Amino acid sequence: MILPGKSILPLLVALATSLAPLPADATDLVVSSYTMSNGDAGTYNYRDFTYFPCPANSCNTNNALLTGGTGKLTDGVLPAASWYLDGVSSQWVGWETSQNGYAPTIRFFFSDTATISAVRLWVDNTPPGNGPVLLPASVAINGVTYAVQPDPSPGPRWLVFPGLTIVGNSVDVQLIQAPGYQTFLMLGQVAFEGSLRADRQPGCAGADRRRGSGTGDSPPSGSSSEDLGQTDCAQPLPTLRTPFASK
Repeated sequence: MILPGKSILPLLVALATSLAPLPADATDLVVSSYTMSNGDAGTYNYRDFTYFPCPANSCNTNNALLTGGTGKLTDGVLPAASWYLDGVSSQWVGWETSQNGYAPTIRFFFSDTATISAVRLWVDNTPPGNGPVLLPASVAINGVTYAVQPDPSPGPRWLVFPGLTIVGNSVDVQLIQAPGYQTFLMLGQVAFEGSLRADRQPGCAGADRRRGSGTGDSPPSGSSSEDLGQTDCAQPLPTLRTPFASK
């Protein structure tokens, strides 16, 4: 079970290990880019080596700054096997926590203002005997910390944080490990549920007409701010799903 670190947000969040498809009412947002410190190379390569653009070979350099692009964490590929079974060129991004202040932070950007209702993190867990690679002790989402209960059961699983009401064009996700643990944190995928601002959603009736070319952020000459409202394009937010049940 995952519980919020602040009582003002009494969310109930659970773990899931299933690779089953998401329910039909789950709407994943497209991440336009994310910024973070690159992963490390241990026995295998846990860097975000598919990240693009990759200036100065930063995507192949331990702990190098990655910015302005995307890579493994948002490519839609879930590593089904734990880190030590995933091969030399691992789909996992891993950080040696003692080298990263025990708390790597990733900032995700969206193409427009987004309303985030849930965050999902695909993480690995191999208690002592393999690594060890452990679940994060807690996860901070935009500065709000949620405690993660240790789990002796090995294997990849989702950490799901529903019931959020985050509005903005970026979200910070921080994986926090208790100081003193010399271990890796493994992250395979990050997904966000919610909606973009309705008047910028693809296929929204009237959006391109009101914006002229449909590519600029400024209204056409002679248009008022009301012309860019949600009169023709409003889309209801997806209904929140029931949190995943613990295994």
